[in-house]
This record gives sequence, structure tokens and C-alpha cells, in this order.
Amino acid sequence: MTTIWCTGYPIEVPVFVNFVRLRVYPSGPNSNKKTIRRYRLWIYGNKRCTYCKRPLEFKNSTIDHIVPRSKGGTNIGNLTISCKKCNHTKNNMPVEEFLNSSFLRKRICND
Repeated sequence: MTTIWCTGYPIEVPVFVNFVRLRVYPSGPNSNKKTIRRYRLWIYGNKRCTYCKRPLEFKNSTIDHIVPRSKGGTNIGNLTISCKKCNHTKNNMPVEEFLNSSFLRKRICND
């Protein structure tokens, strides 16, 4: 957990969500390995974006690399679930920098 300050009070935000093996899988024609991985992370993340904590529908969820691949991150133990807006804004920014960004503060405070 890390603390960010929002309008004078601290908010605890997890730095990452650990990947765990769950026995629940989505079914259907689009159930490939990436979809199953995203579904597991979505369930483990309580169906919320890791960064802004907003409720997250599965169809709007994305897998984010905590340490960007462009900066040496891998897929093993480096994945979390996020909404498209947070993932797109984070881009290849280090997680510490993103957690202290004005974008995330505004997104959390306007909830």
C-alpha cells in the first residue's frame, strides 16, 4: 500500500495486486489464455480498478504491467487489473509516479 493525499486526507492505494490461481474461468468462444488471465485478475481485484478503485465491468477491464515492459517489467508477478482510462494514462509511467499524478488524484476525489 502507498498513501496519496487527496484534498487534505490520505487515501491508501495498493501498489499492485498479486496474481493468484483461481478455479473460475469465463466461457465462450473468446476464452483464450489472455482472457482467462484478465478474468482471474478482475475477480482477485474485487471487480475494481487497482488504481482509481472505481467499479469495473469485465468488458472494460485491461491488464496493466506494474513495471512497464519498456522499463524491464515482465509478465510474471507484474500484472494488475485496471480500467482503460487509468491504463491508457499510466502508459509507461513508473507506478510511483502515476500514483502521485494529478490525473489519479482528480479521478479518486471526484468519485
